[in-house]
Amino acid sequence: AGSKEGGNDSSNTNGNNNTSTNESEELIKLKGEEQLSGVIGKKYKLLVQILTSDPRYAKALADVIKPSQHEKLAKSLNDLTFEIGASLNIIKSLIGLEFNRKHQHPTTILRVNSIVSKMMGKYTTRVGTKYLDTLIGDLVREIYNSKTLQLETDVARITTVTTKPTEDGENSTSSSSNDVNEQAKRNLQDLESTCQKFVDRITAPAMIDVMPREIKAIAYFLAEAGEKYKLDFDTYVMPLISGFIMLRYIAPAITLPQNAGIVTKIPEGNVRTNLTYIAKVCQKLANGEKFEIETPHLMPINQFLERNKQKWRTYIKNIFKYPNEQEGRLPFGDLIKSITFEDIHLRKFNIEELIFLHGLIYDYGYEMIVSLQTEVILT
Repeated sequence: AGSKEGGNDSSNTNGNNNTSTNESEELIKLKGEEQLSGVIGKKYKLLVQILTSDPRYAKALADVIKPSQHEKLAKSLNDLTFEIGASLNIIKSLIGLEFNRKHQHPTTILRVNSIVSKMMGKYTTRVGTKYLDTLIGDLVREIYNSKTLQLETDVARITTVTTKPTEDGENSTSSSSNDVNEQAKRNLQDLESTCQKFVDRITAPAMIDVMPREIKAIAYFLAEAGEKYKLDFDTYVMPLISGFIMLRYIAPAITLPQNAGIVTKIPEGNVRTNLTYIAKVCQKLANGEKFEIETPHLMPINQFLERNKQKWRTYIKNIFKYPNEQEGRLPFGDLIKSITFEDIHLRKFNIEELIFLHGLIYDYGYEMIVSLQTEVILT
């Protein structure tokens, strides 16, 4: 009997080794974008379903990993969930995690290294690039094609050249401080009028109406979390939504319009300076800040910022003011999709990213369990 049992053990061991070897060989063959099939594919389908059907698992993973892994996790989660419609649910859950962690120090919420900030940025790029062209495309292209337009207001950076004939009939060039100061004033007026065009376009009700609802939903989730933790809207919540909308979404499309498909080439020289100034002023408005003594040449713009302060506040509140409510659903609940095995079956997934996520779960499994148990206790 003992020999038989030993034989059975040996057979089982060999069988397990063969299975492991076959799985390893199959895993090596899978690269890039693949449909999940075979032994490994079935296991990774289950992994995908677990991570996408219940956002608590992605939230727990984000809760326990190192900050140095945030960027890659944000990309992997976004790539994994976008095509099957699960990204927004995870983003909502991660917003909750961010506020829960930091609501006692609200100025630290959504700092640049935050995993939810990174995922929001990547998701917004996917759902909102086309809208950027609708919103500011023609204004940016007008600046891009205006080679003579100058919005530089720093006299130290302005070179105004005048041409005068000499006695022998030749032309000589000269510049004076008066010429430079006058040019700076004209540039300042042009900067203000140009920025007003951008602000008027961005805040126009018609533009709010056609803004992707996924972006409105994220703004709503931020406001909802702020209300849950009783954070003052004007002091803490509005700057978070403004930062999401302007700093991470609209402003990059102004300074680097080629990345949003608005133009085909990187802006250079004077055009790049002009776009940078426009973005800088718009960001100040969004942040509720003013130009200080460090940039004296821009301090006259503070009057423009003050005039548009209420307009911007109204715009931010209107972004999420009228969600399409449906019976039995929370606001924007129609965008929160329940993921099934069928949703995953025919989709292609990046194998390297699945292996990365699998590795994180293996490395941080115990910590994830503790995080999940803590959430259950708190709720």
